[in-house]
Amino acid sequence: ERAMQSQQRLARLKSQHKELTEKVVCENLVQEAAEKLQLVAESVARTADAEGPFLTGIEDLPLEETLAAVKVCEAASTSANTAVSIARMFIATKLVEAKRFTAAASMGAQSKLKEYQAELERHTTKLTELKKATAFRKKAATMKEAENEVAKAEELAKQVGKLASLLNDETRLLELSAAEIREASQK
Repeated sequence: ERAMQSQQRLARLKSQHKELTEKVVCENLVQEAAEKLQLVAESVARTADAEGPFLTGIEDLPLEETLAAVKVCEAASTSANTAVSIARMFIATKLVEAKRFTAAASMGAQSKLKEYQAELERHTTKLTELKKATAFRKKAATMKEAENEVAKAEELAKQVGKLASLLNDETRLLELSAAEIREASQK
């Protein structure tokens, strides 16, 4: 009978030890998930801050400033996207891990991890909106840059046409001095 009581007591102690160990592990999981979620929140905030030049009220920034700001936005959103992916994988795997523990130890951790998942989805939605806005701005800036390049090419074509007309007109060509002909052919 004493041996039986000792075994029962030992079984209870093992069970309590297991629960306490699992509780500590769950607390660590939740804390680590919170840290990863904080990194996501900070990186999404940096992405939103990178949008600052576009939110100053100036309708059109100069092309060079626009392209530079778009690059900063893209870099920030790439960083935020990486943080989101890391946090998403971490929370999903730790949620599965927490389900393996005893109910008493894992219930709090599971609910907290699910809350973090929901918060992560809100950050992901915000990041997606920011990425769409950046893509729109990049497209507009690229179009503006293409229009500028076309205008430059058209202007150069006009200049070439003028110079070619000088060289094609024989009477005009005879009136020009050697220096003027040389200058026209070099342009």
